[in-house]
Amino acid sequence: MTALIQQHGPPQQLHATGDAPRLLLAEDAPMERQLLQSVLEQGGYVVDCAADGLEALEKITREPFHILLTDWEMPGLDGAALSRRVREAELPGYVYILLLTGHGSSDLVVDALGSGADNFIRKPVDPAELLAHVNAGYRIVQLERSLRAANEEIRRLTITDSLLGTFNRRHLDAELAKEVERARRYG
Repeated sequence: MTALIQQHGPPQQLHATGDAPRLLLAEDAPMERQLLQSVLEQGGYVVDCAADGLEALEKITREPFHILLTDWEMPGLDGAALSRRVREAELPGYVYILLLTGHGSSDLVVDALGSGADNFIRKPVDPAELLAHVNAGYRIVQLERSLRAANEEIRRLTITDSLLGTFNRRHLDAELAKEVERARRYG
């Protein structure tokens, strides 16, 4: 199994940004949580665990995570409710949400994806399949990060002079309008 995990761990280019991929695992069954944590850590992920949905929500709003792997049925908040709450939260970056379920109903699949989850895996979990799903999720998170950085660079380029690096007329016009409004408001 270790060879299988090493073979399917996060590709090296995923670590190019220098930060290790962080994953929050929300699972109420201690044995299942320990097994999943072991597989994910052997796959190259830094794993933090939560025993229920409320603890997971508290952790994910306090610390940055790339991926949330959550069980569907948990005390406090179930996986679908946790997904909804994470999507409603104003987090600094995108969190890829993967739901674990022992149910096979297509209605539940629709519910899972409708709640804000990006994907789901049926239990019992195959370690290679789990790592493949998590790796795909991490690639999506990295793409979102690079898109966000590119958009910020484009925004910066639109308000600065490329030769001097100083703010340009467009920036002056935007800031002047804000300052005039502020002057009116505060006299």
